[in-house]
Amino acid sequence: MVMLKLLTSKPALFALGAASAAAWKLFGPAVGRTVRPVVKDVIKGGLVLQKQISTAAQETWQDIEDITAEAKAEIAEREKDGDEAEPRQRKPRSRKTAS
Repeated sequence: MVMLKLLTSKPALFALGAASAAAWKLFGPAVGRTVRPVVKDVIKGGLVLQKQISTAAQETWQDIEDITAEAKAEIAEREKDGDEAEPRQRKPRSRKTAS
């Protein structure tokens, strides 16, 4: 508990911040050169995934538009023939009760 209080005191936090800034100044460029290709690969993977998801969403939306157009055409055909525009109602299924 005493160690935690010591490490979270203002002077200790200042010293830790200064030390980490100095360490970053020394080792930052080397870390950057090492990490940069990994980060770039992660970003490229995300962009590829985004494109695949976008393509799948567009295909799905086109399917929905096609189905909607077919349904509208069927309704128009029924109205033209003088039938009801409403779709036929299905009879509800009977529910079996547990014995």
